[in-house]
Amino acid sequence: RIAVDQTVFAPFASGAFVVGMGLLEGLRSSDLVERIRVQYPRVLMVGYLVWPAAQLINFSIVPLMYRVQFGSVVGLFWNTYLSWSSAQMKRDQQRKACASNTACI
Repeated sequence: RIAVDQTVFAPFASGAFVVGMGLLEGLRSSDLVERIRVQYPRVLMVGYLVWPAAQLINFSIVPLMYRVQFGSVVGLFWNTYLSWSSAQMKRDQQRKACASNTACI
């Protein structure tokens, strides 16, 4: 079950997040392609480190009555990471744009 989740759902969900955030931020297509090229592999790799370990712990150690709460806590930290990752990419792209533009604020 974990293997199917990581091979089928994780690549789709990670890509949807990166593309969705780029679209919501109003990125130009060239900037969106750059964001996908840089951020998508990072998010996917970190997800491959976090989620299998979390699920292994959840199904093997955490008592049944606490599994939902454990998953929610891991999800909270995962969403925090995704937000931070997106903010870092946005900041890096703004710095890159400012370096090529003398009228940057």
